[in-house]
Amino acid sequence: VFQVSLSNASASAISFTPSLASGTATVGTDFGATLQYLNGSTWTNVTGAVSIAAGSTSVLLRTAIVNNDLYEGPETFTLSTGTITGTVTSTAALTATGTIKDDGSSTNVFEIGNNTATPTVGTADNDKPTISVSSVTVSEASPYAVFQVSLNKASASAISFTPTLIDGTATVGTDTGASAALQYYNGTNWVSAAGGVTIAAGSTSVLVRTTIVNDDLYEGSDTFTLSTGTITGTVTNSGAASGTGTIKDDGSSTNVFESGNNTATPTVGSPNDDSPKPPPPKPDPLPIPPPPVAQVTTLQAQTTTTNSPVWVPDVIKATAITRTVEVPTLVMAERIPDQFAERNSVAVISVPDRTFMVSTPGQQLALTAEQANGTPLPPWLSFNSNTRRFEGQPPPNFVGELNLKVTARDGQGGEAEAQFRLQIGSPDNAVPDAIQVPNSPTLPISSVAPGTLTGRTSLQQQLREMAQLRRGDLTRINTARNSGPAPATRG
Repeated sequence: VFQVSLSNASASAISFTPSLASGTATVGTDFGATLQYLNGSTWTNVTGAVSIAAGSTSVLLRTAIVNNDLYEGPETFTLSTGTITGTVTSTAALTATGTIKDDGSSTNVFEIGNNTATPTVGTADNDKPTISVSSVTVSEASPYAVFQVSLNKASASAISFTPTLIDGTATVGTDTGASAALQYYNGTNWVSAAGGVTIAAGSTSVLVRTTIVNDDLYEGSDTFTLSTGTITGTVTNSGAASGTGTIKDDGSSTNVFESGNNTATPTVGSPNDDSPKPPPPKPDPLPIPPPPVAQVTTLQAQTTTTNSPVWVPDVIKATAITRTVEVPTLVMAERIPDQFAERNSVAVISVPDRTFMVSTPGQQLALTAEQANGTPLPPWLSFNSNTRRFEGQPPPNFVGELNLKVTARDGQGGEAEAQFRLQIGSPDNAVPDAIQVPNSPTLPISSVAPGTLTGRTSLQQQLREMAQLRRGDLTRINTARNSGPAPATRG
C-alpha cells in the first residue's frame, strides 16, 4: 500500500493518473499490473485519474504481491503519479519504491481488509533454497556411482560449488576414482567437475558421478562421501552438503550406473560377490589298498613205478601252474596328515616322503596338486612340485577349511593320489602336531628336504611294509629298517 499525500489541504481537488513500473521485480510476474485506490470505504480499480478531494490531504493506492517459491532476494518496483493536475508547488510526477523481500528478513504484511498505510506483523517469507546431496548404493560391478545435488527451491541466481570425495571405509583413488576425476552432467555431456559445478538459475539439481573400482578383494559394504564443499550463492546451508556412497561386494546389490545413464536412477545389473566361499564337502575316507600279490605258483607231482628187480627211484614230474596278478607300479603308502594354519599367517605344508610307494627302485615321480573336487588351488595357495611344498598367505581374516589332493605319476603309467584337509583359523577340532599310531613311536609332521621323490629299493620289502601298515605295526617296519633287509621268505 502506497500513500500519496499533500503537505496541507487544498480548497480544490488535486488529481493524477498513477502507474506501476518494473525494477528488479517484474510487473505482472512479481506483483499485479492493476492498481486500486481507497475511495473512502472501498478499494476501487484505477481506470483513470485519482483525486485527492478538496479539504483532504491523502489517498491510498495498492497493488497485489505474487508469492512464489523462486528465491529472488529483495526486489523493487516503482509507483509514479504521473503529471499532477491542480494547484501544487510542482506538477511534475512523483515516484515511490516498493520492495518485496523473500529472504525471511521482513514480517510486514498488508491484509485485504487493511485500509491504512501501516502494515501488520505477519509471517516472513523465506525462499532461500537448501542444498542437499543424495546417497546412493551400488554393486561393485557398477562402472559409476551417481549423486544428485539438489535445491529444495529454485533460485533466480546460479548456485556453484566444487565437489570432492572423502574416504570412509572405502578409499578414494583405490575403491573409487580420485576427486580430480569427478564428472558432472551439463545437460548434454558428462564433463570434468574439477573447475566447479553450477546449478543454473531456475534449475534445482545437477548430477555428479565417480568411477567404481571392481576388485576381487572381499570388503563387505564400503562407504565414502561426496561433499559439495563451500557453496557460492544464497542458500540456507552455505557451509557444505554431503551424501554417502555405498559399494556392495557381498552379492546384495544389483544397482549399476552404466556410462550412458544420465539420470540419478540405477538400472538392474549384475551383483558382485567377493565373499569367501565355503569349502567343498569332505570326501569319504580313502580305503587302504590291499597289498599287491606278485605271483602264485602251484606244483603238481606225478609218480611212475617200474617192475624191474633193480630199485629205481620214483621220478617226480612237476608241472607249473602259474596265475599272474597285475601289480600296481605306484600306490599311496601313507596318508598326508590333516593340517592347521593360524588365521592371517603364512601356511607352509610339505608332502612327507613316505606318502607314495613305487615298484621299481629309484623310480622318479611327478607330483601335482589341486583341490579335492578337481578345481585349481585358490589364488593365494601355491604348490612347488620340486620341493613338494604348499605355501600361501590366506586372505585377511579368512577362516575355513580346504580339501586338497596331491597326485603322483610315474613313468610307467602308474598314478596314485593322497588327500588331506587344511584348516585356516579356529577349527572345530585342532589338528595335532604329530600322528600317533598304536604301538608305535610318534611320527612328527615335518617338511621333507627338496629333491626328487624316489621309490624304495625292494618290492618285496615294500609289500611287507604295506601289510604291516594295514595292521598299524610301524615298529616292525622301523626295526626291520634299522637291522637291514628282512630275511627272504618262500612264495
